[in-house]
Amino acid sequence: MLALLALLACAHKPPPAAPRPAAPRPAAERAAWPPTLHEARRYYLLGLLLAEAGDLDGAERALGQAAIFDPDSPGMALGFGRELAALGQWERAEPYLRAAAARGAGAPAWAALIALYLELDLELDARAALGEWAARDAPPSERRERAGYRLRLGDAAGAAADLAAWLAAAPGDEEALGQYLRAAGRARLWASALDLLSAQAEAAPGSVAVWRARAQVAAHIGDEALAAEAAGRWDALSGGGDPEAVMALARSALR
Repeated sequence: MLALLALLACAHKPPPAAPRPAAPRPAAERAAWPPTLHEARRYYLLGLLLAEAGDLDGAERALGQAAIFDPDSPGMALGFGRELAALGQWERAEPYLRAAAARGAGAPAWAALIALYLELDLELDARAALGEWAARDAPPSERRERAGYRLRLGDAAGAAADLAAWLAAAPGDEEALGQYLRAAGRARLWASALDLLSAQAEAAPGSVAVWRARAQVAAHIGDEALAAEAAGRWDALSGGGDPEAVMALARSALR
C-alpha cells in the first residue's frame, strides 16, 4: 500500500517551475570597455569614497590616477566637482566643474559652476562663466535652464531669447511663459513679446496661458482691441463667462 501511495504522489507531482531569467549583470555590460576605462572608473569611485570619508587629498590623488586612464572625461570631472561642492569644498570643486564645462558636460556643469561662484559671492566670476555658456550653441532644453541664471544675473534680454527658443519647441509651457514675460518686461521687449505670443497662439490655440499672456501684453502697451480679443479667448477657454473681469485682470497684471 505504501508503495502504491508513493507511486501516485509521483504521478501527480506538479511540473518544475520554469527557470527565471537571469538578472541583468552590469559588469557584463561593461565587459566591452577597454581596460583603461575600467581602471579610470575604479580610481574615480575610490576618489568619491575617500572624499566622503574626509580624505580630500587622497581623493584628489585617486582622481589624478583616473585621469591618467581617461584624461578627457567630462563625467568624472563633473561628478567629483559636485561631490566636493556638496561637502562645502568650494575652492577644490571649482577647477573640476570648470574642466567639466570645458569638456562639454553641458548645463549641469555650467549651472553647478555658476552656483558655486554665487555661493562664494563671486558675482563677476559667475557673470564670466555665464558669458562663456551663452556663447556656446545649446539645445532648447539647456537654454531653458540657462535663462534662469541670465535673469538672475541681470541679462533679461538674453533670458528672453533663451526662453523664446524653448517656447518654440514647447509652445504653451505656462511656467516658461511667465518667466518670459518677466524677462521681456525687464528688457522692454514688448513688440518681440507680441510676436512670440502670436506664434504661440498659432502653435497652441487651446492654451489658456498663451491667451492670458497675450491679453496682458496687449493691455500693457495699450492695444485695447487685441487685448479684448485675447481676453475673450482666455475667458472662453477657462469657462469663466465674465470677459470684463478677465479684461480687468489683464490690465492690472503687468503694471
